[in-house]
Amino acid sequence: MTSSAPSRSGARPAWCSRHRTSGPSCSRSRPAPTRSRSGTLLFEITAGPDAVALRERWHHRLDNCHGALLWHDGAIVGSGYRLHRPWTSLDPASGAARYTLDGLASGAALVAENRLYALGEKGTMLLLQPTADGFVTHGTLPLPGSGSGDVWAHPALSHGQLFLRRHDRLLCYDVRAVAAP
Repeated sequence: MTSSAPSRSGARPAWCSRHRTSGPSCSRSRPAPTRSRSGTLLFEITAGPDAVALRERWHHRLDNCHGALLWHDGAIVGSGYRLHRPWTSLDPASGAARYTLDGLASGAALVAENRLYALGEKGTMLLLQPTADGFVTHGTLPLPGSGSGDVWAHPALSHGQLFLRRHDRLLCYDVRAVAAP
């Protein structure tokens, strides 16, 4: 483990480790089925005694590349890739976009403890709150040494520790709420 200088936001990793890895990252989420060339689709599945039938309920251009469409507070939330780039909140009943967030590169998301963490591929982590009118940003954390557009590992959270990885660097931030004095 090595220490790391604070980022531009003043946040300092609790620890940082460099390690070579070749395994896939994973996160548990409830994504809508998606293919990056066609967008996001929701299917109705009907199982009969002899067959299973699929019927497309809706389609949206949100073409998530990172496998990080999440169910959060009654909506499907995630970022696009080529067809529809902004971070978007979709109505699960109709597939219509409730609202979008421009300015954060496409990436991976995590929902934990009723918080939405959005990690853009250029290395910026946002703490977002989806509301009826749009995303509200409650915090911004630029990852040290990033900005080139290749931060693709999914964020992970365990016991108040947020884990973020870029290439061979793993950063850990303590994101537990601090009690007011």
